[in-house]
Amino acid sequence: MNLKYVNHIKEHNIWECVLSNFSEDSDNFLFISSEEKLFILNMEFQKIFEIDTNQRVYQIDLFDFDNCGTNEIICCTQKGVIIIYKVHFKDKAIFNSTEFFSRKVIFEKECGRAKNPAINSFLLYDLNKNGRINIIIGGHDYKVKFYEWNTSKHDMEMIFSCDIPREQVYSIKILNDKYNNLCLLYSTFVEEISYNHIIIYHTVQSKFTKRIIKSIAERLIKEPEKFCFFLGAGFSYYENNLLKSTPLAKHLIQEVFSKYDISEEMIPFPKYKDSLEYILLFLKKIYPNENIKGFIKNRFKKDFITPKSIKIFSKLVKQGIIKQIFTVNWDLLLENHVRDELKTYYKFSDFNLCDLKKPFYFKLHGTSSDIDSIVASIDEIEINEDNYSLHLKRNILKLFYDSNNFIFIGYSFHDLDFIDIFESKLYTENINIYIFDPNPNKMMYNIIDNRIKMFQEEKFHFHIFKCKADDFFKVLNNNISKLQKKDYNN
Repeated sequence: MNLKYVNHIKEHNIWECVLSNFSEDSDNFLFISSEEKLFILNMEFQKIFEIDTNQRVYQIDLFDFDNCGTNEIICCTQKGVIIIYKVHFKDKAIFNSTEFFSRKVIFEKECGRAKNPAINSFLLYDLNKNGRINIIIGGHDYKVKFYEWNTSKHDMEMIFSCDIPREQVYSIKILNDKYNNLCLLYSTFVEEISYNHIIIYHTVQSKFTKRIIKSIAERLIKEPEKFCFFLGAGFSYYENNLLKSTPLAKHLIQEVFSKYDISEEMIPFPKYKDSLEYILLFLKKIYPNENIKGFIKNRFKKDFITPKSIKIFSKLVKQGIIKQIFTVNWDLLLENHVRDELKTYYKFSDFNLCDLKKPFYFKLHGTSSDIDSIVASIDEIEINEDNYSLHLKRNILKLFYDSNNFIFIGYSFHDLDFIDIFESKLYTENINIYIFDPNPNKMMYNIIDNRIKMFQEEKFHFHIFKCKADDFFKVLNNNISKLQKKDYNN
């Protein structure tokens, strides 16, 4: 390879140079950050404009932040400030600039021994595929911070702060790995490069989410047997009326505390204070003669309000669009709506008798209408190698994978018996996993991360959507109705 000298520019400490343009119909320019100035050069290396920044600029980029068809210059500085300049130019001669935005995002008190709040690197990326740009920042505070640019407010809104880095972050990149996951790649002051998976929580308002739900609707109508739904407590929950809604685990925990005069301080393992299954096991130990299953049966005897999610879901079941359902819920709301369309299974003995080739509704933790079927405390839920019924249960759940498309609604992923199956080997080529939950949690992240570590050769797509069951089914039903109307007209 031969290099031919063309031209050069000499400035004191040039930190960054970017080749770009201000709009599609303008020529390219060279943007250079020096000690306390930004220079803009034409392609003959002639300086045609400069901006006094009054602080060292480590990195620069261009983006249309005000969404008007022209680009602004974004800078990250040694003082921990993000600055955006709007530069006006006319007839290829730049003539004016104004500071469009400024925000300090890294602070001296968080920067350890250096007391230096520098932003070393930033990245512009559309994480949620919703057209709203994210500004991902790495600097001297041992963090990678994620912001979203709000075009209407002309402001940055923090959405996440990653505390994984052990030292000052010097560069960051986003890339897609071969497992169809988004990854964060960054280098640090301690001479290491780290590679971490990013799980993005898509919102139901984003264009990406609506496209995914539309594709689910299109495939669900054609091949309903290829989809299996797993329903958690969030599916039956009606948030507008707590007294007449089926309770979530957090509500039942507080009711148990109140009824049996228990407090969080009494739980022997504090990390399990939010686990209903562990608290019920603790209750069994301190009150061995207490009828805990009777408490659950009576708690679910009430007349609960039926949320929109169940009304739409039961409608799709009756149309034959949804045929395969698993749940860990005890309530009867859905069961009462689909008795004629689906065979309901809820006893341990059912695990050996059910025919999963026909439409089914499988209540893995029993049902409130049959007290003997209720599975509640952790000692009943955990997989026991000597328990034949639980072996059958595990085999039933393995058949869950035959559908290739799993849709989880309002499920927290805290049930150990199901996690055991979910983390087992899959024997299919393409797996689509969709989680719809208003409050995504760390357990969801851990599951996908474990799968990547254990089964690196498999191909699967994993998406987490931050949305309520009602919102998901509203969008799904609208898309299905449009498709049905289109088929009818044709």
